[in-house]
Amino acid sequence: MMDWIGRRLRWLTSFGNPLTGRWDRFEMGLVIVAVALALGMVPVALSIGSAVRAQTAAQAAEEQASRVPSTAVLLTDVPQADTSPATRVHTAEATWQLPDGQSRTGRVSADAGTRAGTRVPIWLDRAGNAVARPRSTGDALGTGIGVGMYSWVASVALLIVLCWVARMLLNRRRHADLAREWATFSRDLKRF
Repeated sequence: MMDWIGRRLRWLTSFGNPLTGRWDRFEMGLVIVAVALALGMVPVALSIGSAVRAQTAAQAAEEQASRVPSTAVLLTDVPQADTSPATRVHTAEATWQLPDGQSRTGRVSADAGTRAGTRVPIWLDRAGNAVARPRSTGDALGTGIGVGMYSWVASVALLIVLCWVARMLLNRRRHADLAREWATFSRDLKRF
């Protein structure tokens, strides 16, 4: 690792080297610009993550204000789970009481293998429908951090790909220049 870092530092400081060609200098300039852009994307990614966190926190607050916990009684058995962890939770027909005393029937989520007659916790919206648990402020924070990190990593990945493509194109130019110089050298050598 230290050897790799040392080679990169020597490469970046080789602007004054007489053996450094114009395409090498151009590539070094591209790398410096790419690093500066990657560092400049940090505050952009932070602001994106902050905006997403604020929006998700507002949605979470609205969900917390409009949803109430309740209990449903399963009317049917929930099928047993197979070996896949994705099938641990299923939906089943259930009934629950609304705050005004009316009874409502619908499908709710329950763990695999739960028997009919079992009471399961649910969340109700203002209309009395079974809905997902409201998001918390911690969920909003996690979403904001995830989106911010993803946006920065995606921008850095794009910069890496662009630098790689530029290097491939510059290598073609280097090889063409080298072939032209060898042809000139060979022609001059034949004159002697």
